[in-house]
Amino acid sequence: MLDPNKPIKQLIEENDAFCILPWTNFIVSDGKHQLCCMSNFFKSEYDPSVEFHQDPERNQIKQQMLQGQKVPQCDICYKREGLNLPSKRKLDTVRWLKDNSESTVKDLDSITEPTYYEMRTNNICNLACRICSPEWSSVIDQENKKSKIYELRDYKYVGFEAVNLDTAKVIGVAGGEPSVQKDFLEFLEKCIEHDRTDIEIGVSTNAVSFSNRFKNAIEQFDNLMMVISIDGFEKVNEYSRWPTNWTKLNQNLNYLMEKNINIHFHVVISIYNISNLFELLGFLEPFGKKVILGIADASYSRHNDHDPDILSPWILPNREVVLENLKKVKWLDMYNNDKEIKETVDSFIDWYSIDREIKTETLTKFFNFNDRLDEIRGVKLADYIPELEQCRKSITKQI
Repeated sequence: MLDPNKPIKQLIEENDAFCILPWTNFIVSDGKHQLCCMSNFFKSEYDPSVEFHQDPERNQIKQQMLQGQKVPQCDICYKREGLNLPSKRKLDTVRWLKDNSESTVKDLDSITEPTYYEMRTNNICNLACRICSPEWSSVIDQENKKSKIYELRDYKYVGFEAVNLDTAKVIGVAGGEPSVQKDFLEFLEKCIEHDRTDIEIGVSTNAVSFSNRFKNAIEQFDNLMMVISIDGFEKVNEYSRWPTNWTKLNQNLNYLMEKNINIHFHVVISIYNISNLFELLGFLEPFGKKVILGIADASYSRHNDHDPDILSPWILPNREVVLENLKKVKWLDMYNNDKEIKETVDSFIDWYSIDREIKTETLTKFFNFNDRLDEIRGVKLADYIPELEQCRKSITKQI
């Protein structure tokens, strides 16, 4: 029997299954509950008439976690931890503990409303990123109506009316692309009207299209963080996050810096950029901002209809090229000063230091998928990432 007076700090040290997010986090994706943006779906449909703390499946998961049982919805975090990589489970739980250091197990029962929201209210977007899907990009959705690369279906979304402005402390907003979404702009203006510009708001954005109205709104907030998604330097980003305009992106980065708006950079390491990561991180380093590294694994492809490994950075066969590039990352201050970046880069160096069997079948699936996108968009991989195009030869050698 779990001691209700046990400090949460002690629980975290002893329990490698516990995560605070089932108690604090609201996120609904395609009409279904999730624990967080990295988790698999719950089985239950979102029902606004059921109070947050009374959802039966959520409460079952809470009890399992408290007893130290790892739940399948959180496999991605557990697997990352098994590879000695940072996980959302650990990062968010430790972050919550900073403001709740004296909390005990019984205090968890007093949490009845979410304090942290992750909102994806529609798929309206200005880009068609290759690690994305129709659910999160209206551009891909329109493409797909002709190409049928993905399953054709409708998606369900929950709007900002789900946010309780009385209890909300942190709101993460993703897309689609929030900067071009009317409902997000109206929500920001509602927060301003209700004097809630103190809410900590994190905006995941490609930073390509900022209107004057959007700029005027974000400048009113005290704790707004723009998390800029950049997955490559110049042409690599224009290709993988199609059709990014690198010049406009730079202009908007300079605007954010001039206005002293808080920014982080978010880089998803994938098959597209693992062999040229140094160029991107070297570009970002002079900004002196936090760089968060994600990995294109199952967490990025579970929403589409493809093999979860085809975008993975672990499958690239030209290991010498990858190693040469990654070892240059060690020259950067961010590698030497940021533990998470160092651990992530070191894990890739360790992986590519071993000569492994080429995953011919997975690579074939990747090129088939990527070639179809190139045909739709009228571009060629060789013109943007020639070192990745060269990997096609590894398939023919194996056959």
